[in-house]
Amino acid sequence: MEDAAAMGDALMAFVTLQLIVLVFTLFAWSRTLLRLRDHEITPMSFILWSCVWVGISLVGVLAGPSRALAEYLGIARPVDVFVYGSIVVLLYMVFRMHVRQEGLRHETTLVVRSLAMMNPKRKK
Repeated sequence: MEDAAAMGDALMAFVTLQLIVLVFTLFAWSRTLLRLRDHEITPMSFILWSCVWVGISLVGVLAGPSRALAEYLGIARPVDVFVYGSIVVLLYMVFRMHVRQEGLRHETTLVVRSLAMMNPKRKK
């Protein structure tokens, strides 16, 4: 009888965690949609972040496929697959931000150079 009660408590905790993950991802996706409507992010960024939020919700809600994927990849726990994938995605995003920052630096240099050539300061 105690085993059944413990199993019921564990199941309730798991369902509660699934519900929390689902509510959070829906909230995060709604914020992403608002940023798109306010033109604060590009449609491509919206698609990327939508995929991220859908992926998180699927991993949080569908434990079976997550476990099967972890076993296929030879990883002990399904959550580790998500952590490893997240690290790879975050590193790629840092790389993209670095490339974009370097492009902006280069463009700024070109603008400043052309402005300096149009308005040369004269020594008096």
